[in-house]
Amino acid sequence: AASARAVATALCVPLEMLRTQSQARTVVDPRSPWYAQFRALYRRSGLGAIWRGLNVTLWRDVPFSMIYWNGYETCKAALTPAGVATPPVWVSFVGGALSGITAAVCTHPFDVAKTRIQTAHQLSAACCCDTVAGPSPVCQAKVYGTLKMIFETSGVRGLFVGLRPRVVKIAPSCAIMVSCFEMGKSVLSRLHLPAARASTN
Repeated sequence: AASARAVATALCVPLEMLRTQSQARTVVDPRSPWYAQFRALYRRSGLGAIWRGLNVTLWRDVPFSMIYWNGYETCKAALTPAGVATPPVWVSFVGGALSGITAAVCTHPFDVAKTRIQTAHQLSAACCCDTVAGPSPVCQAKVYGTLKMIFETSGVRGLFVGLRPRVVKIAPSCAIMVSCFEMGKSVLSRLHLPAARASTN
């Protein structure tokens, strides 16, 4: 789970960066094509800006996957009736939602830090970024420095700002995702068994 999420995060963080900047309205024109937005970001801040926040995104996503999948497997083992190979849909749904909520709460401070880093030049007052020279090294790369700055300015509450809407989004999405995964796995295994038996005969 950790290695797969790390690779996926490294490949997708430019798109995540573009989404965050578009929502913060830091891209020149959010309605322009994605390649034009990448070009504008590259011309304004250089190639490193496209991967800005990769470090903190890894800190958020890799532990999220580890907590989520371990939590889901634990819930599935505890809730699935004895002797049943495939968990019922409600088990997958409840296990996915609970493990998603747990992972979201545990990793939310890194999500807050990621947003601060990726929108640093618009949050210069809150993130101590230089508006002329660009983001400071702490805002641009160092996860601990950004988390410490948020804690010093806003306390523990600042590290968990926006947690409620994130949980509202993650809980059903994780529940639906893993339920579809389990149902798809069950259907494919049922289709594969007759073909395997026919080939052996």
